[in-house]
Amino acid sequence: MEYSKVFKDAFLYPTKNWKIFILIGVLAIIINLFWQVNLNILSTGYVTIGVLLVTIAIMIIYIFIQGYNLDIIRETIHHSDELPAIDFTKNLLDGFRVFIISIVYFIPLIVIWFYSAYLFGFFKMLNTIRPFVVEHGYNYFNYIPEDWLINFMGTFLTLLIMGIVLLFITLAFFYIAEARLAKFDKLLSAFQIREILNDISKIKWGNYILWLFILFIILFLLYLVYLIIFSIGIIGIIISSLLICPYVFIFISRNIGLIYKEIEN
Repeated sequence: MEYSKVFKDAFLYPTKNWKIFILIGVLAIIINLFWQVNLNILSTGYVTIGVLLVTIAIMIIYIFIQGYNLDIIRETIHHSDELPAIDFTKNLLDGFRVFIISIVYFIPLIVIWFYSAYLFGFFKMLNTIRPFVVEHGYNYFNYIPEDWLINFMGTFLTLLIMGIVLLFITLAFFYIAEARLAKFDKLLSAFQIREILNDISKIKWGNYILWLFILFIILFLLYLVYLIIFSIGIIGIIISSLLICPYVFIFISRNIGLIYKEIEN
């Protein structure tokens, strides 16, 4: 597999249609601004009908974007080098199907992680440390007994590593499931584990795992840039949402389509 060719293609692909890029960026701005509104309302301790409506709006926009991402994967598998046209109805319906497979694939990850956190006593540790955070703010670690802090950080790092490993394994199956949904246009095709394993075998496990690892590293670096810009304030939220979010969405989808095409090689 020519990794440089795959990633070079995916890096350049998001810039092939600036109108669509900006449209997705605007939708990302709406999602992030709406989310900030919800957080501000929830911080007051009240849950209003407005929070519910805003959350529904966020979900609909996000589902639409996921549906468009599936269309990118589909067109890539079918050898198209252009960004597909926006089709709101089709993209929304596709997004709901992606949402369904996301729930099925990620629920086990969430359950395993939270159960592990419970067994490690992580939530009890949080309750123990919370009063120090409330009283001392960001300097709370200077007031916590050293043995408590060491135990907490050790547990946190263990759960963090476990979460990353579980996420890696889940995405290894989810990305192929998503590609199968795009190719065969049948929801059931995303849950055929034996066929998913066969597809990965055709790509070759070593190639696939290395591709996924490189993708992880790139996405981690992009996420760091996103967080830095996002933390600036309202301007940072707008800039990071407009430029980085659509780039990442399109970049990942193009990558999935390209890696799935390796089955043909």
